[in-house]
Amino acid sequence: LEQPPPLEQLAILRASFPDLSPLLPTALSMLQTLHGDPQARGPGSGTVGTLRHSRHFTIRDVIKWCRRMQVLHCALLRRMLRPNQAAPDVAIDVRRACLAEAIDCFCAMIPNEAARQQAVAALASVWAVPLSEVSEASGTTKPDVH
Repeated sequence: LEQPPPLEQLAILRASFPDLSPLLPTALSMLQTLHGDPQARGPGSGTVGTLRHSRHFTIRDVIKWCRRMQVLHCALLRRMLRPNQAAPDVAIDVRRACLAEAIDCFCAMIPNEAARQQAVAALASVWAVPLSEVSEASGTTKPDVH
């Protein structure tokens, strides 16, 4: 079964996650970027070269990301996201949250460290989060578990 085209995917996501509407075009560009689509552009530095790794990404990964954003970052989104806001105008705190969830949803299961780091860098570019901030968002700062 083939995935619907990007415009249909966007319509489906907007119907399912209306509160995330300003973020959804960029969320879909994450998927396209990780697939190596040269047309994928986020609010960051533009396209990222083709990524090759053993993990296949689908719209289900984007849906998982959307659910996590709604549940884990609802207060931040209510406080800082306006309904008609364009993706490049989204506050850096929201973009950091988007990146942190994207890294968890898209990169955690990539077994190859080099490929995982390449995917993390690509996602940081899509969300226009500086690479200097990526280690914080990527979970390299592990919480203490008692």
